[in-house]
Amino acid sequence: MGDPVCQMPYDTSYHEFSVYKGDTVNFCSPTCKGVFDKNPDKYAVNLK
Repeated sequence: MGDPVCQMPYDTSYHEFSVYKGDTVNFCSPTCKGVFDKNPDKYAVNLK
């Protein structure tokens, strides 16, 4: 599974995350987490 912002895979042993509508969303970097957190609905369509 990849980062919903950039679609890159993330390291499952260390990654950034946010909670969106009760689900944990993982990111490859703090940058992608920040982008998602500013506009989560835009990137939620990429969640699978």
